[in-house]
Amino acid sequence: MVEKLLKEFNLEKEVTDIIDCYINPPFNWKIWKSGIYKYNNSLHSYVAYEGQGLDEIVYNQSYEYIIELDEEIRNYFDTGFEELTEEEIAEAVECICENIIEEIKENEEN
Repeated sequence: MVEKLLKEFNLEKEVTDIIDCYINPPFNWKIWKSGIYKYNNSLHSYVAYEGQGLDEIVYNQSYEYIIELDEEIRNYFDTGFEELTEEEIAEAVECICENIIEEIKENEEN
């Protein structure tokens, strides 16, 4: 089941896009929440900005499970997002994706 979920969801691209929202937020908005959730047997990503709406599924807690990424992303980039190299970002994306896969496996087993 985990392999099927990940096959239909480009985890690396989604995590990269979320990190990009931290590095280059639209209109200089500050991220409030971000993560990956399972709904209707598929994975989805979300980013919500302070003062902006939250994804309806997340707001209503309609998901099967959720993996929040805010703290983990901030931990990898605890010195800030200034002057990051592409290698540093790629390494963080890889580590975050590995952690997400482990969380998905745990959630799918339960």
